[in-house]
Amino acid sequence: MHILHVASVELSPNSGMGRIAFEWKKAFEKRGIQFTHIGWKELNKTAHPLLFGWLVRKHIIKNKIRPDLILAHEPAAGFLSFKNIPLVVFSHGIEARNWEIQKKYNYFTPSIKARVVPLKWRFWSNNYGFLKATKILLSNNNDKNYLIKSKSIDPNKIMVFNNGYIPFVNHIQLDNKTIGCLFNASWIERKGTQLLVEAFNLLLSKYQHLKLFIAGTNLSDDKVMINFLPQVQSQITIIPPFSDDTEAAIYTNASIFVLPSFFEGQSLALTQAMHMGLCPVVSDNSGQIDFIQNNINGLLFETGDTNTFIGKIETLIKMPLLISEYGTAAKESVKELEWNYVTEKLVDSIVSIINK
Repeated sequence: MHILHVASVELSPNSGMGRIAFEWKKAFEKRGIQFTHIGWKELNKTAHPLLFGWLVRKHIIKNKIRPDLILAHEPAAGFLSFKNIPLVVFSHGIEARNWEIQKKYNYFTPSIKARVVPLKWRFWSNNYGFLKATKILLSNNNDKNYLIKSKSIDPNKIMVFNNGYIPFVNHIQLDNKTIGCLFNASWIERKGTQLLVEAFNLLLSKYQHLKLFIAGTNLSDDKVMINFLPQVQSQITIIPPFSDDTEAAIYTNASIFVLPSFFEGQSLALTQAMHMGLCPVVSDNSGQIDFIQNNINGLLFETGDTNTFIGKIETLIKMPLLISEYGTAAKESVKELEWNYVTEKLVDSIVSIINK
């Protein structure tokens, strides 16, 4: 049995989409299934991102690749419909929905080139792929509802999958005199970085025992730190780039995990933080609302609302026992989401398509 996986990423445990694909590959190969990945590196060329799927199609035809199933990331999927080869399309956050949400919250300004490309072309491959797919794998229920309502996709061919966590040994916050908050994400506007800055400039000024730890930014420390007021910078620690074998250490001094993003698929950092027993404080959208029950295993705040975000953190500062209570509940709620378990379910679903 041969699975062809197509996505413009490198398989690596040290990045978001890369880690997911890396874990999928391990799970398929554990079953004795051949798993071939095609990304930009395998094509050995670069071009406009919208041409990636077309170039992959040419590569498949030229090299006479005949897999039993194609597992394709949504931007490439429309080019990868072949007769008698099942197509499974996966998404880590539907891109057309992200485009619509950014217009509402204005969290980034598309480049001139991006604005020139008509939306029907920009998302043609995505939408055609969803239409032609044998099965669709989505990372949250908001995306599922979007496809059903906006694209008239049959709900019976949609599966919402889970990402997993690495089973690190539980951390213990070493200094009980301080409260540590962890932000672990790329430093981009979609992740709510401006909201984070506004909130913690105020919170750190007000509460001297509050600390902020920032990891996974993919930016130099100075480009991140310059956003914060000089008087609070001593309360901020920017954690250097980490690999999967040093990842556990970033949770050591934090007891609260913050994710103020405007749009997500399903945050790997959130699932990992929940497993580590951190108390989540996250915006009420995307995968967050599939995992967090407000005032039970974390706190939800209205997307884009800085004041509500600040209020949730202050609730925990004033009632620190809630941090432990919600963190313990968070850990319990993801106990069955270790990578080995969630990838086994996904492989079962894909194998069943081939065996039909």
